[in-house]
Amino acid sequence: MKKIILTIIIIITILAIIQKEKINNDYNNTITLINNIKLDNYSWSHLKSINEDIIAWLILDNTSIDYPVVKGDDNQEYLRHNYYKNYSLSGSIFLDYRNNSKFNDNISIIYGHNMNNNTMFSELSNYLDEYYFNTHLKGKLLTPSKSYNVDVLGVIKTSAYNKEVYNLNMNPALYIKNLKGSFYYYREMPLNNILILSTCTNINISERVVLITNISPNE
Repeated sequence: MKKIILTIIIIITILAIIQKEKINNDYNNTITLINNIKLDNYSWSHLKSINEDIIAWLILDNTSIDYPVVKGDDNQEYLRHNYYKNYSLSGSIFLDYRNNSKFNDNISIIYGHNMNNNTMFSELSNYLDEYYFNTHLKGKLLTPSKSYNVDVLGVIKTSAYNKEVYNLNMNPALYIKNLKGSFYYYREMPLNNILILSTCTNINISERVVLITNISPNE
């Protein structure tokens, strides 16, 4: 019996080491892939040659969030596929399939994984700290036809099933009004269109950190 238990422990340990190695390799491959894509200096012809589903590039100033944005046929496609459509634990940063890729909807949602190596949308959790929130309020959203200023409005922690948060069928003013009691931090500013950035917390499978931003055309 002791030999059987020892054998099981050894097998479990080996499998855990193999899985950890796979995750580390995936992390490294993701970082390399993203850095290589960035070398093109946001050339849309080059990005489209990589993947026609790349529809934007999102940057939050002074963070590691500096990624292409894809849009799939549903919200499952890019959960575990990278920008080359290859399987990846890190997935991609992707726009909700119900949204217009020109970002002229009243409310748009972009999703990304909270990875342990500080990639993808991991830094969204930092916005739950008041100092970090107040010192990371700007960003940019680049598309083939237009660029937008991104201004952080507020941050909340919520359930993935919160219909008020993930409601696309609402005007921006009413959307913000309905969430006023949920914000960790919020700042007032004139509203244009709402861009929601959503990631998991890695604590509870259904818990999400949601950064609410305002996007306005960079004239």
